[in-house]
Amino acid sequence: MVQPANMRIKSSIGISALMLVTLTALTGCLTWESTPQSDPITVYPAGIVKRVNFAEKYLVFEASHSFDAGKVLTVIREGSPVGKVRVLAFKRKRIQSADILEGVPEPGDVLEGPPPAQPQHREHGQRGGLRPQDSRAQ
Repeated sequence: MVQPANMRIKSSIGISALMLVTLTALTGCLTWESTPQSDPITVYPAGIVKRVNFAEKYLVFEASHSFDAGKVLTVIREGSPVGKVRVLAFKRKRIQSADILEGVPEPGDVLEGPPPAQPQHREHGQRGGLRPQDSRAQ
């Protein structure tokens, strides 16, 4: 049986409408969810590993600035973290030492850590710091 032309047009419009609704529903389900962005952590180069003593699990590094004992630094090799160290109290000029907490550091690895502390500036007339002695006899 042959369908009239207007029936074929209505049929193809119905199929097209059904496909459009289906595609719209599917694309609505396939939307990408964005993951919440965390605040970036700012780290600074803290120094370069000079020597490693694996037997006693410590290393010596040339520091970019002075670190207090107990500060934990990340060991970076070729842009990827490979370990962690804890700064020891020993300091001699720019040379410091650190206990190896994890990983296998090698000479030449970079240490990263928090930025150096900013010096506290005092307003003129505030107490503290060096003050000239009063030379007048009392």
